[in-house]
Amino acid sequence: MAVMKNLCSLDAVEGSAYGAAWPRFADGAPVVIGDCVKGVMCDVHVASIVFRYGCVLLYDSQMFHYVKLNGGERAQRPDGTRLALD
Repeated sequence: MAVMKNLCSLDAVEGSAYGAAWPRFADGAPVVIGDCVKGVMCDVHVASIVFRYGCVLLYDSQMFHYVKLNGGERAQRPDGTRLALD
C-alpha cells in the first residue's frame, strides 16, 4: 500500500523516467502531450515522449516527425514565445 501511495503522489509532469530529466521549454515550462514544439523541418505537435540514453525524443502522432533534445537541451516554441494558455 505504501508503494502505491508513493506512485500516486508523483507529479506526472515533474517526475522523470529512467533518470532522464523531463523535457522543458526554454522558459522552464514542462513539455506535455499536445504541445507544439519547433522542429528543424516543421513544427511537431507532441503525441509521445520517448526517453533514450542521453536524449529525449518528442514524436508527432504518426511517429514520423520528431524533435531530439540532447542532454538537458530545451525545446523551442514555434513562435519563440510562451503561449498564454500554458
